[in-house]
Amino acid sequence: MKQLGLFISICILMGACVSEYEPNYENQLEGLLVVDGTITSGETIIKLSRSIAMSEKFSGKEYVNNAKLSVENDKGIVISNSQLRDSGEYVINVGELDVSSKYRLNIMIADDIYQSEYLSPLITPEIDSISWQKKGEGEPLYICVTSHDPLDQSPYYRWTYKEDWEFHARYKANAAYIPGKGIVMFDFKTSNNLYYCWGSDSSKIILLGSTEKLTENLIYQHKLIEIEPDHDKLSYLYHIDVYQALVSKDAYKYLSNLQKNISQTGSLFAPLPAEYKGNVKCVTSPEQPVIGYVDVATITHKSIYLPTSDELYEQQASSCSVIPASTFKNFSEAYASGFNILSLNVAYSEYRCVDCTNSGRGTKDRPSWWPTDHY
Repeated sequence: MKQLGLFISICILMGACVSEYEPNYENQLEGLLVVDGTITSGETIIKLSRSIAMSEKFSGKEYVNNAKLSVENDKGIVISNSQLRDSGEYVINVGELDVSSKYRLNIMIADDIYQSEYLSPLITPEIDSISWQKKGEGEPLYICVTSHDPLDQSPYYRWTYKEDWEFHARYKANAAYIPGKGIVMFDFKTSNNLYYCWGSDSSKIILLGSTEKLTENLIYQHKLIEIEPDHDKLSYLYHIDVYQALVSKDAYKYLSNLQKNISQTGSLFAPLPAEYKGNVKCVTSPEQPVIGYVDVATITHKSIYLPTSDELYEQQASSCSVIPASTFKNFSEAYASGFNILSLNVAYSEYRCVDCTNSGRGTKDRPSWWPTDHY
């Protein structure tokens, strides 16, 4: 099963990098290899980047695009079909994990070789349900996950998610005035319109859960996401894919300490205790610190749709208005003033009110599997 970016590089997503190192590495913040991913059945996705100093911003140059990756088990089988799919993102088709084997990740970058430790696969249980909660008017909506492990393999869970949603411009413009082209008619049966739009997002923080202190290995309605009641996500049709993996105790300690550092300091640079270091090491230069923990587990997935509902979506009062054609001398004057054609009767409205792509709110990138016939 595809991870769809289940384990996304912390360095890339947070716009900074963690300093997971001993105190004597304080002056070596920059250029550390950051490894993020999990070895799983099917497509294993590994993200590689380099750390940057606290004063720097992530520019994209930190992606590592010249690596060779392989997955190896303790029976001597090496899977080396890695492909660079995106900047810093490598895909290895591992096939089905053998529960009687242990696996590790091998990375070669120039003359340096890195390896994670051998680990046995954790078999992640299916997600029981994805649900939502909303206390009342004006309150945010929460997406929640419920799951349990009947085999009681591990009390530690990690989740990531991917969101897609459809939303619409405030008004449905029939045409637009485009300089050099004149009036361009819209077609609502194709993507040649500015009324239907889509947005997408994915998890950018560490989402963990534990049943260690509970009498039963049951995660019940654990909150994953908070959505404000007036967000475009809830205005028409919303879809979320949630991905779940069991994690080992050491991985949980490592990730939860990263999570704690972020929440307490707003940064990933707070040093981790030595016992909570990651499990990736540089074989060729053992003194070289590496950031990351590569676990081994299967991944399960569940999704839900949230349709439009007055209970969920609370639309704010609009500042959009309809202006008669007599307000302007011609189309070009209206366009130059920030207005566009609302109808061919003719009337105008502010461009932002008839263009769902305005200010980067959304795109015309309709998912191929989207259930409506809008374009």
